[in-house]
Amino acid sequence: MTLKTTRDWLALAASGVALAGALGLAGPAARAEEPPAAAADGPAPSAPPAAAGHDLLHIQIAIMRLSRLTVSRTANPVRWAAVEDGFGLLQLQLGAAENDAARLTEAIEAFTNALEVRTRERYPEAWGATQGHLADALRFLGANRKDLQRLEQAAVAYHAAMESQRRDRVPLAWASLQARLGVTLWAIGDTTDSAGRLDDAAIAFRMALGEYDRRRTPAEWLITQRRLVLVLLDSDSLVEDPGKLTVAAMAAQAVVDQHDRRDQPQAWAEGQFDLARILLRLGEREAGIRHFEDAVDTFRAALEVFPEDSDAWRNARFELGYALQALGERQVGSTATSEALQIFETLLEQDERNGRSADWPTMQNNLCVVLRNLGQAQHDPARLADAVRRCHLALDALEPSRAAERANVQDSLGDAMAALAVQTGDSAQLRAAIAVFDESLAAEARQADPRGAAASRGRQAVAMMRLADATQDAELAARAVAQLAAAGATLHDLQRPFLADIMGRHLAEARTLRDRLAAR
Repeated sequence: MTLKTTRDWLALAASGVALAGALGLAGPAARAEEPPAAAADGPAPSAPPAAAGHDLLHIQIAIMRLSRLTVSRTANPVRWAAVEDGFGLLQLQLGAAENDAARLTEAIEAFTNALEVRTRERYPEAWGATQGHLADALRFLGANRKDLQRLEQAAVAYHAAMESQRRDRVPLAWASLQARLGVTLWAIGDTTDSAGRLDDAAIAFRMALGEYDRRRTPAEWLITQRRLVLVLLDSDSLVEDPGKLTVAAMAAQAVVDQHDRRDQPQAWAEGQFDLARILLRLGEREAGIRHFEDAVDTFRAALEVFPEDSDAWRNARFELGYALQALGERQVGSTATSEALQIFETLLEQDERNGRSADWPTMQNNLCVVLRNLGQAQHDPARLADAVRRCHLALDALEPSRAAERANVQDSLGDAMAALAVQTGDSAQLRAAIAVFDESLAAEARQADPRGAAASRGRQAVAMMRLADATQDAELAARAVAQLAAAGATLHDLQRPFLADIMGRHLAEARTLRDRLAAR
C-alpha cells in the first residue's frame, strides 16, 4: 500500500487509534486503575497492558508521528489539535506502562500543544477532555520522578477538567476525575508529609464515591473505597485523629461486606487486612485489649485466604506478629508473646534465605522487644542478651537517613540493656542504657514526634530510677521522678492511656525510692 496524501496518513492513524480502543488500550483517562497492594501505604500507578499491547502501541505511535508531520496547524488547526491529543494519549499509555519519563514528557508537550487550539472559550468540551489527559500525564511523570511541581500542576489540570466535565452532566466522568485528583493529592501529601493534602485526597475520594455505586460501578467503587481507607491511615500517621480511624474502619468494613469469601476471596482478605490494621492502631490508643484481640482475629482471617508465602501473606504475618506482641504486653501470662516470637523468627529465617527485605531491621527490633518481654517475665538473662544483640543488628542495618526507625530501635535497645543490667546487677550497663536513650532523644526525628519523645523520656527515667536504686543516688532518683511525671502527663494528653498508666506506676515507685533515699 502506498500512502500518497495527508488523508491517507490520517485514515491509517485513525484506524490505529480505533484498533487500540477496541483492544482495551485506551489511555489511562478512560480506564479504571488497579488498587494498591495490600501492604502499600501510598498511591500505585495503573497496571501496564500486556506485552502484545505494548507492541501495538509502538506501531501506532510511529504512525501518529508521521501524521503530525502531514497535518498543518495553519491549514487545519482543529484536525492538528486532534492529532496532537491522540498522539499524547498513546504516549501517555505507553509511558505510564513502561515507566518512561521521556514518553510522558512528550505526552505533556502534545497535550499542551492541543490546548493552544482547544481553548475553553471556543471548544469547552474538547478543552476539558484534554485537560484531563494532561493531568494524567503530569501525575504519572510527577509520581515517577517524585516531582512535586508536576504533581501540583496535575491537580490544577484536574480541577480545570472538572469545570467542563461537570457532575450534573457527566457524573461518572466527573467522579473519575475526582478519584484521579485524589491519587494526585495523596502523592503530594506523601511527598511533603502534609496531613492537609492527605485530608484533601480523602475528600476527593469521598466525592467520587458519591457517584460510584457498589452495584453499578463495583470496580471503581472498590478501588476508591480502599484508597480512602489507606489515605486516612496515612493522614492519621501524621496527625492522629480518632475520627479518621472511625471513617477508615467503616470504609474497610464496607469493602469486607461487599465481597463473599467464597466468590471473591482475595478482595475479601484485602478488606480484612485493612480493617485489622485500623483495629491495631485503635488498640494502641486504648488502655484495654479489645481492639488488639479483634485485630489478631482479623489478621488470622486474612491469612486463611492469602496464598502462603505471597507478599500479602507475609505482610499479614508480620502485622499479626506485631498485634500479638502488643497484646502480650498487656495480657500477662498469655501465649501471645511466645507466638509473636515464633512468627518473627520464622519471617527472619525466610529473609535470610531469600535476601533481606526492607523491613528486616524492623523485624529484628520487634524480636528484640518480644525477647525482652519474655526475658523479664521469665527472669532469663540469656533472652535479654539476645534482645540486645537483635537491636544492635537492626541498628547496623539501618542507614542514617532512616532516623525515625533508628530512634525506635535505640529505645528498644535501651530497654533491653536496662532489663539485662537489673538482672545481672551491672550498674555500668544501666549508665550505657541511659546514654542510648540520650542518643534517641537527640535525633531530630524524635524531637518532631511528641509521643515518641515522651515515651523515650519515660523509659529513660525508668533506667535512671534503677541506677539510682543501685547506687543509692538521691539526686538521680529525684530527676527520674520529674522526668516520669512529665512523660506521663504528655502521654495522657496525647491519648495514650496504656503508656500513661505505665508511667504512672513507675512514677509511684520512683517517688517511694526518692523519699527513702532523701530520708537517709
